Amino acid sequence: MRPKSNKNKSKVSISTIIDQCIVISKAPLYRKLNMPILPRYCNFSVTYLCNHKCYMCEIWRKKEHNDLSLNEIKKIFSDKSLRKLRMIRLTGGEPFIRNDIVDIVKIIKSKTNVDLIAISTNGLLSNKIIDSVKQILNLGVKLEIKISLEGNEKTHDKVRGIKGAYKKAMETLIGLKKLKSKQYFYVGVNQTITRHNEDQINYIYDLSKNHGCGYHPALAIAPRPVYTKGTGVNEGLLNPEKFALYDDFNIEEIKKFLNLFKEKRFDRDKTQSKGLGIAYIHQLIWDFYHKGFYNRLVYQKEDPTVTCMTLFTRFRIEPNGDIAVCSYKPQVIGNLKQKSFTKIWCGKTASRFRKVVKNCPGCWGGCEVQPDLAYSPKIIKYAITKILS
Repeated sequence: MRPKSNKNKSKVSISTIIDQCIVISKAPLYRKLNMPILPRYCNFSVTYLCNHKCYMCEIWRKKEHNDLSLNEIKKIFSDKSLRKLRMIRLTGGEPFIRNDIVDIVKIIKSKTNVDLIAISTNGLLSNKIIDSVKQILNLGVKLEIKISLEGNEKTHDKVRGIKGAYKKAMETLIGLKKLKSKQYFYVGVNQTITRHNEDQINYIYDLSKNHGCGYHPALAIAPRPVYTKGTGVNEGLLNPEKFALYDDFNIEEIKKFLNLFKEKRFDRDKTQSKGLGIAYIHQLIWDFYHKGFYNRLVYQKEDPTVTCMTLFTRFRIEPNGDIAVCSYKPQVIGNLKQKSFTKIWCGKTASRFRKVVKNCPGCWGGCEVQPDLAYSPKIIKYAITKILS
């Protein structure tokens, strides 16, 4: 049976394209003047509670939890300065630990102009995740779900620190696959490579392909301060200019992994990959990012670079309502329980930290860099070269 057609399937609306062209043209100029525009992208960590104990992640060690309530979230996204939001990424912790995750999506959809919601999950809460996704799809949103899988059952459970984690993740993946057969949404598999699962790339690649899911491998990078803050472990050790991996792979190992990633990684469904569609654009962006990753780790060369747009076109919300500068700079510019988004976004503290951002040497962390690639003249040149070749 063919999946029910989702009118938002893989198409980008004309209004979104026009809006993005306007933003790309004016945002860099506003940045030079230290002025923001109404944000288009938000990374919202809905909770830092996590039901896994991954050895390469410290989030589960956080002790203080003061997550935003549903009423507080409604008040935040009702702010007039958020009406232009186009994409939001819901992360954690584990987002589906929250019993009101569907209600959070309802609020975001009703109060903003968001046309893409992306959620990452470890897949442990199988029934809850599948039921929540079903309800979210009924809201008519364009949805992306990515599940973390680190290897076969033994390896996955070891890396994730929870016995039975693999079986639940697979139960979730199969359940989402069934849902997808009825109504289209994107399902991908994330794999984070460390010393514990370096031999599992082909296993997860084959598993993803056999289940019709995108495959998204990455080398584990050193813990970032926003995630280690409050854990008592590795707090504040990483500067953005010191791009480093979690494990001590040598240059030849790094080359091997990155070349494998380039060969194995795939994104959208084959049916969406023709011509210069959204699948091609996603692949182009990843290729450009991969090039920068390779240059930094193999050649110690800071190229290419991008213009960081955090606090100019995008922002991140912490579970307690803090707006942090970025994942490398956890300084808080304001708290949404205490002030409205507009007051924070247009306030003196935000203006001061925008100057800090402009003087930052830059990073190459995926969640910080990839939303900003459209503002880099280098990617336009790179895209033209790729298309013509």
